[in-house]
Formats: sequence, structure tokens, C-alpha cells
Amino acid sequence: MGVFVLLIGFPGVGKLTTAKELRALISAKIVDNHWFNNPILRFLDEDGTTPLPKGIWEHTGQAS
Repeated sequence: MGVFVLLIGFPGVGKLTTAKELRALISAKIVDNHWFNNPILRFLDEDGTTPLPKGIWEHTGQAS
């Protein structure tokens, strides 16, 4: 049986660094949310300060 580890925390606290250490210890694969979020946010011209379009998060995770 596989193990699923979800790391949650504020930006910059070391989630990815911790995941990399776990990967070495338990032969894990890392799925970083930035692999999914960054291409989508670039499409929306996300700059880190301007609010995203209203209702955008309601559409995440929906199949088309």
C-alpha cells in the first residue's frame, strides 16, 4: 500500500524542501502544486498582487 503525504503551510516555510528530504527517505514522488498552478496563473497574467478574476477558484478541479 502506498503512502500519501500532504504538506500544508504558508509560502516559504519549507514544504518543498521537506518533500525532497522525504523523497530520499521513503522513495516518494513529489507532486508540487506549482506544476499545476503556475501555468494556469501565467495564462491569467497573475502577478502576485492583483486579485484574480472573481469566481476563478469555483472552476478549479472541474472536468470539462
